[in-house]
Amino acid sequence: MLDLKIAGGTVLDGTGAPARRADVGITGDRIEAVGDLAREPAGRTLDVAGLTVTPGFIDIHSHSDWRLWGNRRAESKIRQGVTTEVVGNCGFSPAPVSDEFRAEMRGFALYVPEGMDFSWNSTGDYLRRYEDEGVALNVVQLIGHGLVTCDSFGGLRRLVAPPSRRRGVMKRVPFAPAGRWSRFRAEAATALVGAAAIETQPAGEAEAEFAARHLLTRYGLVFRRLLERERIPVPWRDIARVLRREELRGEVRGGRFVGLFAGEQFALPEAVELMRRLRRSHGDASAAGAASSIRAPRAGPSAADAAGLRVSAADPLNLEGILTPEPRVSSQSRRRVQVA
Repeated sequence: MLDLKIAGGTVLDGTGAPARRADVGITGDRIEAVGDLAREPAGRTLDVAGLTVTPGFIDIHSHSDWRLWGNRRAESKIRQGVTTEVVGNCGFSPAPVSDEFRAEMRGFALYVPEGMDFSWNSTGDYLRRYEDEGVALNVVQLIGHGLVTCDSFGGLRRLVAPPSRRRGVMKRVPFAPAGRWSRFRAEAATALVGAAAIETQPAGEAEAEFAARHLLTRYGLVFRRLLERERIPVPWRDIARVLRREELRGEVRGGRFVGLFAGEQFALPEAVELMRRLRRSHGDASAAGAASSIRAPRAGPSAADAAGLRVSAADPLNLEGILTPEPRVSSQSRRRVQVA
C-alpha cells in the first residue's frame, strides 16, 4: 500500500522523455512507482489533473547558506518547486573558518541569522551544526576561498560535454578555448580547509606586487583606464603604490606615454623603447601620436586584415571602447576582435 498517490498529472521526469499522463506512488520518502496506479491503494490520494508533476528543481547558484540558518523551512524555494540548492558560490562560503579571520567572517554579510556564530573551523564541523536542526531542502555545499581562478568556463563546459549532449551555441561554435587558469594565491601562509592545510598568500602588499608585475608583463604599459575590463581583487591605488616604488628602483618608467588618458602611467623600459620606435616610424612626435600609432582593436574581420591577429571578445586584449572611441564589445558577445 502506498502512503501517497499523486494521480492524474502530466509527468515530466527530467530524462528528456516526452511528457505523459501518469500517476506517482510514494512510500515513506521514496518514489515507488510511476505509471497507471489506478488500482493501487494509498493512504492518501492527491488529484492533480491538469497540472504538471516534475522532479524537484535544482537551484545551482544560491547564497542561501546565509539564510537557511534562520529559515529552515525554506518556503520561498519549496513553493517554487526547488528542492535542492547549491550554496557557497562566488568563491565565498561560511566554512572553513580560521581563528585569524573569524571576526571578519561574522561581519561580512549584511544579514547573519541567529545561531550562525562561526564557531566552527572545518567544513565538516559546519555541516554537522547545520544538520542538527534539519532543513527542508537538499543542500549542496561548495567550499569557497579557492586557490585556482579562471576567466571563462564556457570552453571548459564544451570540453567536458560529449558531442551528443552539446546544445545551442556549444554545438554551433567549432572551437571554444578552455579559458586561462591560474593560482589565485601564491604559497605563503596557511588556511584550514577541512582537516588539511593548504598554502595561500597573506592579503596586502604581496597581492599588489603580484598584480602589478603580471599587468606589466601582459600590457607593457599600465594606467587606470586600461584596467576597466580586469577583474582583480586589488584596487588601483595599491597597484599604483607598488609601481611608484618600482619606479624609484629603476625597474619601471613613470610618465605620460599615451595621451588622452588621465592619471599616472607606468611602463616597462622595453615598452617605452617600442613606443618611441612606433612614434618615429609614424612621424608623430606627440604623446597622443604614440597612442594612435598602436593599432586600435576592431570588432570583426575584413578582407584587409584577414591575416591579422584576432582574439575572443573575452580576452583581456579586447580594449575596444576602452582605449578607442568605438563602442565597447562585450566580453559576452561571442565575437572576435582584431588587435594586430
